[in-house]
Amino acid sequence: MGKCEVCGNLIENGKVRFCSIRCRNINNARAQKKSGENRVCQICGNSFYVFPSDINRRSALCCSTKCAGLARTGSNNAQYKEKIHRICQNCDTEFDIYPSKANEGGKYCSTECMVEARKSSRIITNCANCGERLELTYSRIKSSEEHFCSRECYTMSRVNRRKSDAETARKEKAICGTCGKEFFADVYYKTKTGYRFCSSACYGIWRGKHACVGYSKGRGGRRTDLSGLYVRSSWEANWARYLNWLKQNGEIDNWEYEVDTFSFDSIKRGTRSYTPDFKIYEKGKIIYHEVKGYMDKKSATKLRRMAKYYPEIEIKLIDESVYRSVSLMVRAFIPEWE
Repeated sequence: MGKCEVCGNLIENGKVRFCSIRCRNINNARAQKKSGENRVCQICGNSFYVFPSDINRRSALCCSTKCAGLARTGSNNAQYKEKIHRICQNCDTEFDIYPSKANEGGKYCSTECMVEARKSSRIITNCANCGERLELTYSRIKSSEEHFCSRECYTMSRVNRRKSDAETARKEKAICGTCGKEFFADVYYKTKTGYRFCSSACYGIWRGKHACVGYSKGRGGRRTDLSGLYVRSSWEANWARYLNWLKQNGEIDNWEYEVDTFSFDSIKRGTRSYTPDFKIYEKGKIIYHEVKGYMDKKSATKLRRMAKYYPEIEIKLIDESVYRSVSLMVRAFIPEWE
């Protein structure tokens, strides 16, 4: 049995000095207080106790946070500098300003004087398009070589400048490949076709007329040898030529391109309709051909739903193996084969 060194309560374990954590903390605080210091606040003069752990700290010079803040402001701060006396350049009023503000300008006593002085010091110039008189600040004058009174004048100036750009090295006269109109084109503006076009509309018209030139299997356009038929790929164009060859040899009666659309009315989301590529009339029956070089998820869904909702419709898939085998047999004697 033993006694607590703080409160004197009995302790069953004789090896322990204190009966609780509270008594231990009280004992530690007493020990620190005995080795601390009593000081006088530099600001308010009050006496206060400094713990040993805070003796070497700067905060130990003041009794509170408020006094510590006052010790670091104004003339008490080692970096403090007195205000500079100046005269306002607009109204001649005397005022004081901190050195940090003086380095940034410090010419005027207030914002009102600064605005008024800038208004009076504006530079007079003329609009580069219509010649109207303008009053601009020095910063506006310095920011650009030309100045305009309105957005309309700026736009007109840009239009007139484009017309005169032919005099520079980057512009030269060219003739539109579609409408034959003469226009100024950049010397670096050239297309793969060798032609130049005055507008995107003219380029689109030219592409529509020459769609059979240089097409890959994934690009569509009109084919002149198919009476201007628009197809979605070179594979479809070649298959149409193959069907024409079969028709000439009497193996099929006729064919049509994307004429029937089948709807999946019970489907509320996703793919709800399907349009086969070719409709073939062969010996009194109808067969649909679907040319598909790559079977994506959407196309596969369409074919599955056709088999489910229209089982009586016969659809023949022309995949890569079928197309390649037909191409090897007939491409040599079918003209315009791509």
